[in-house]
Amino acid sequence: MHAVEFNTFVDGNTIHIPGEYSEFESQNVKVIIMIDSHNKKQGKRKPGTAKGKIFVSDDFDQPLDEATTKRFYQ
Repeated sequence: MHAVEFNTFVDGNTIHIPGEYSEFESQNVKVIIMIDSHNKKQGKRKPGTAKGKIFVSDDFDQPLDEATTKRFYQ
């Protein structure tokens, strides 16, 4: 297996391969995508954005029945 490394960008569903690697055109290849964490856009969290999307039942902190508890420790 032949491996190469290069930096590129993904446009929609298209991965742009530099012209110097035209030998791979029309061939099956294995692709591994590693996102550059320095370029990753991270917005600030906004409190309350999940309001109404999460439900916790009133008996959430009650002990589980024996059968359910056993399944956790199998």
